[in-house]
Amino acid sequence: MKKMKLLLSVLTVLLLVSLFVACGGSSDTTKQTDDTQNPVDTTNPVTENNGTTAKPGTTEKPGTVVTPADTTKGDQKPTPPVTLGKTYGLPDEMPVLHINTYGKNITSKEEYIPGLVTIDNVNEAFALEDAEIEIRGRGNYSWSSTEKKSYRIKFAEKTNLLGQGNGPCRSWTLLAVHCDQSMLRTAAAFYFGRSLSGLDFVSSATFAKVYLNDEFLGVYQVSDQMQVNQYRVNVDDSPNEEYEIGFLVELDRNAYELPVSDGYNTYEIKSEIHSTLHFVYIEESLIYAYEAVLGGDKQEIEELIDLDSVVDSYLVEELLKNLDVGWGSFYMWQEAGGKLHFGPVWDFDLSAGNADPNDGDPAFSAPQYLYVGSSKYNYSQSNNWFVTLMQYDWFRELVKERWNEIVDIANELPRYVRAVAELYSEEFDENFERWPIFGQQINREPAAIRKLKNHDEHAEYLAKWLETRIAWLTKCFNGEVPDDPVEGVVDFECSGGNGTKASPYLIANANDFASFTNALMMGTEFKGMYFLQTSNINMIGYAGYNGIGKEGTFAGVYDGNGHIIKADISGSDEAIFPYVTGVVMNLITEGKVNNTDQAAGITRSVRKGGLILNCLSTMDITSQFQNAGGIAASNQSSGGTISGCVFVGKIQGAEVVGPINAYMDGRSGTFTYNYYLATAGGDAVGNDTAFDSVAGLDAILNSNLSKLDAGQYQSLLCSWKLNNGSLVMEHK
Repeated sequence: MKKMKLLLSVLTVLLLVSLFVACGGSSDTTKQTDDTQNPVDTTNPVTENNGTTAKPGTTEKPGTVVTPADTTKGDQKPTPPVTLGKTYGLPDEMPVLHINTYGKNITSKEEYIPGLVTIDNVNEAFALEDAEIEIRGRGNYSWSSTEKKSYRIKFAEKTNLLGQGNGPCRSWTLLAVHCDQSMLRTAAAFYFGRSLSGLDFVSSATFAKVYLNDEFLGVYQVSDQMQVNQYRVNVDDSPNEEYEIGFLVELDRNAYELPVSDGYNTYEIKSEIHSTLHFVYIEESLIYAYEAVLGGDKQEIEELIDLDSVVDSYLVEELLKNLDVGWGSFYMWQEAGGKLHFGPVWDFDLSAGNADPNDGDPAFSAPQYLYVGSSKYNYSQSNNWFVTLMQYDWFRELVKERWNEIVDIANELPRYVRAVAELYSEEFDENFERWPIFGQQINREPAAIRKLKNHDEHAEYLAKWLETRIAWLTKCFNGEVPDDPVEGVVDFECSGGNGTKASPYLIANANDFASFTNALMMGTEFKGMYFLQTSNINMIGYAGYNGIGKEGTFAGVYDGNGHIIKADISGSDEAIFPYVTGVVMNLITEGKVNNTDQAAGITRSVRKGGLILNCLSTMDITSQFQNAGGIAASNQSSGGTISGCVFVGKIQGAEVVGPINAYMDGRSGTFTYNYYLATAGGDAVGNDTAFDSVAGLDAILNSNLSKLDAGQYQSLLCSWKLNNGSLVMEHK
C-alpha cells in the first residue's frame, strides 16, 4: 500500500515539479532564498539585549538574566540592577524604526521595494543608520482586511535586528497584531514556547514604534521570519541528488503552490526542494507520520515523530486556546532521514479569549474547555494531529506529566503580560491613538473583548484569562474536572461556598463579582446554583468590568442580602445582569447606565421562568436609541416576573421607557407590587405604583412582603427601612 502511495504521489506531481524545478526553483516569495544556509558557527557567541549570552543556533530561556558576580574593587562600578525590561528579555525603552522607501507606498506582499532603515532609542550596539533593506507586505487576513498592515523586511547585509534573535539574518517580520487589541497574545505565546526544551526554535518577540516615510504606523511586534536558517529552523535543504532532504512545512488550508498532503491536511512547503523526489519524500514523511498517529501505537509513533516537540507544542497551543491551530500558521520540520518535529509555534492573535466565530460560544472563548485537543464540538478548525493523540491514555499521561513540570513557567505568563503592558504603556496608547479601534470587531473578537475601553483593560483581561486558564488546565490534566465544564463543573473565583442552597457561593468583593460576571459572559449559566452577596461592592473603576449584555444568561439564584452593587456602565446593552431565567432578589443597584441599545437598572431582560424579586435600583439610566427600564429593559420569551421592586432613579430612552419594565414582546409578563418615583420618567406597566416621596414607603413594602410572587424564596426576603431619608434593606 505504501509503495502504491509513493507511485501515485510521483505520477501526480511529476509534471508540476519538473516545471517548477526547470524554472529555477520556488516562486513563492515566502520561501527562504535570501539567508544562506551555512554550518552553525559556535565560536562567536551572540550577545542578547537582556544581558545574556547565547550561542548561535540556541535559545536562552526568557526571563533568565545572567548577572555576573559582584567583583567590585576600588572605583569599579557595581553590577547595574535588573530592570523590568531585562527581567523579560526586552529593552527598557521601546526602539524606534524609521523606514524610508523614497516616498513609495508598499502595495504588494509579493514584490519588494527598496528602502533604508534607521533604528534609534536602542543600545548603541543595535542602532542602525540608513541600512539598506527591501520591504513588502505579509500576512493573509491582516494584509487583505485590516487597515494596519504587517511587513517583511530583508536587509542587504545579515543583521541581528535589535539584538533579539539567535544570530544575524536578512529577513525579519514587522507584525501589526491589529486583531489583538492587547497586542500581547503572540508575544506571550513565544515567551512561553522559548522556555520549553521540546521546541528547538521559537521566534523572538519585541516591540518597536515604526515610521514609514515619516508617517507613524503604530507599534509593531518585531520577530523572526519563519524559515530554514542556521539561527532558526536549522535543517539542511541545500541542493542534493538524494531522495531525502530537510524540510519545513506549514499546515495551511489555503495552500495553493505545490501543496502536499498527509491524506487529510494540506501543507505548503516553506523550504527549498530541488527534485521531484524531494517533493515526494516530504509528502511521504507526512503521510507515514499521520498514519502512525491514527494507529495509536506509541512505539511506532516515536520511531517517526519527536514526541517531546509534540507535547510542548500542544501545551502552548492549548494554554492559549489558539483558534487557528488547525487552519494555518502551524509548522512542522524534519531533518533528512530524521523524525518529524512540531513547531515553531506562530500567530496567536485569535487566541486566549479573543476569538469566537459564534460570538457567544464559551467553547471557543472561555478559559475553560479543552479546544486544541477536543473533538467534541467538531470544530471546523481542529488540528487532527492533536485531537487524535489526545484520545490515547498514554499521550494524556505525557501531557499531564509535562504540564506539572512546567506549570510554574506557565504561571509567569500573566506577570509577563502585565509587565510588558506597564513597560510600554505610553507607546501602546500612542498606537491606539493612531488606530482607534477599541469596541470594534476587527476579526472575531467576542462581545467580552469589544466592551474593553483601553489597552490597560485589554492587558488585564488577558492576564486574568491566563490565570483562570492555567488553574483550570491544571485541574483538567490531572483529572479533577472534565474536558467540558458543561458536564457540571463551574470554575470561577469567589470567597467561599459550594453553590448549594445550604452553602451558597459567597460574593464578597469586586474580584468575586467580576469573576462571576466573566463566567456568565463565557457561557456558564449557573443553573440551580445559589449565590449570597455578603457586602456592598463597588465595580466603578474595576479594570475590564462594564456589566454584561446579551452574551450571557443567569439561571441560578442570586441573593443580594440587601447589599449594594455600584457600577458605571456604558456600552450597547450591558446591565448588572444579562438575560435572567433564574432569580435575582434582595439587591440594590447604584450608579448609572448609558447605552446605545437596551438599558436597565438590574437586568437586560427577564425571560420565561425568570424572577426579579424585592430589589431596588437608584441608577440614572439612558438608552440613546432604544428601550430603557428601571429594573428590566424587556420582558420576553413568554415573560418573567418582576415583583416587589422599586425604582427611584432617573430614566430616559429613545423608544419604550418604563420605570420598572420597558419593552414587552406581546407575550405576558407578571408585574406585582412594584413602585417607582413619580419623577423618574416613563410609563408604568401592570399595577406599578408611583410615589412622590420615600417617606412611609418602607412600611408599605414590608406589608407587601407576604403578598409577593416569592414562592419558595419567601423566607429569604429582606425587610425594608429608611436610613437618613434613603430606602435601604435590612441584612439577614
